[in-house]
Amino acid sequence: MREFVLCVGFSAVCLGIGLPETGVPHQEAVPFDVARSLALRKASTEWPGARLGAVLPCVDEDGRTSAWLFHFTTDGSAFPEYEQVAADIAAERKSLSSTTDLTRWRSKYACVLVSARYDQTPIFWYGYGTSEYYAIGTAALQRAQQQIGQSARLSRIYFINPIVLLEFENSAGNHVIFTSHFERTWSSRVELQEYVASVRASALQH
Repeated sequence: MREFVLCVGFSAVCLGIGLPETGVPHQEAVPFDVARSLALRKASTEWPGARLGAVLPCVDEDGRTSAWLFHFTTDGSAFPEYEQVAADIAAERKSLSSTTDLTRWRSKYACVLVSARYDQTPIFWYGYGTSEYYAIGTAALQRAQQQIGQSARLSRIYFINPIVLLEFENSAGNHVIFTSHFERTWSSRVELQEYVASVRASALQH
């Protein structure tokens, strides 16, 4: 396993749409080095020769760190800057069709989502491709700029099991939050918190 650069939102490989905040550590927080070691071991097993690239924090609806997204190149090459990764993923998606056998499909990239909390499963998911940060980030930024202005930049990546959401903030402190297919939007953090609370309350009743 060859390592490249630990991004955690601070490297040039992550600058395309803005940098997500790290969040507040949970009382059951997993040390970052432990999460990183777990991701490296998983990548080494699944994609021998994989090379670590961008590492991004995710938060829950209350802004507490919930998980870490570890991105890799599967061919051992250096992890490119944001625009190149996004372009590569878009091209890979265009090559897919209804007849594509996804059990045999391979990508230049892979991702491992590792929990940042001891009271959750250690690895939520892993596989070929990237997270929403690269897959829809540019489109999400364009939508955010249309809704809250040209100063909009990525402010948070939410992981509220099992979904990933992207949040953007403008210079006035206004927010817009998108689901991965843009089928739902929230215009504030409070709206998102209320939605999550209602979904959980409904689940408890069934």
